[in-house]
Amino acid sequence: MSQKRVSVIVCSHNSIPRIFERTLAALRAQTLPLSDWELLVIDNGSKTPVGEVFDLSWHPQASIVQEPKLGQMFARLRGLDVATGELLVFVDDDNLLTPDYLANALTIMQTSPHLGAFGGSVVPEFETPPEPWSKPFLSALALREVPRDIWSNGYQWDTVPFGAGLCLTRRVAETFREAIRHDPGRLSFGRVGELSFGGGDDIEMAFTAC
Repeated sequence: MSQKRVSVIVCSHNSIPRIFERTLAALRAQTLPLSDWELLVIDNGSKTPVGEVFDLSWHPQASIVQEPKLGQMFARLRGLDVATGELLVFVDDDNLLTPDYLANALTIMQTSPHLGAFGGSVVPEFETPPEPWSKPFLSALALREVPRDIWSNGYQWDTVPFGAGLCLTRRVAETFREAIRHDPGRLSFGRVGELSFGGGDDIEMAFTAC
């Protein structure tokens, strides 16, 4: 596969069809030409293979890649192994990107080369409205609205991008992969199927830019 400017990596484990279809529809609606980006769906041990449920034929540079070792960290690393883009964009299987997301991400990479990891607002869509008391704690669910540009070169919670739409430059991605080789303990981060809902793999990747 020839190198693309952007690689979109979607990790999927038993994705809910009605939600994942919306994720794919939002990707299909991107304004960035299909020729400028590749779509990699990492099938992380789904009971029914992704290719049997979802149609990716609309994208000429779409691939389904199997990662049998269960865990979001392993799926993300598999995505890093096969991605060819200069910019890697991680999209969860329940994320809806705005139509200009990929185009804007590419522009940011080109105009702000000092940024190694970046993202945008993560606005929730709840099936059941949350109780009022919970609102101050929603950031713990990796939800955040970003009203203005803000960046840091330190380990700061208020500037680190979350996993939904997380953008990494290739240099940061390769540095992260090398760090895993030297510290395998980091593989314990991230969700593992329906058995564990832990996280932190996205934060680990983003903080690698520091």
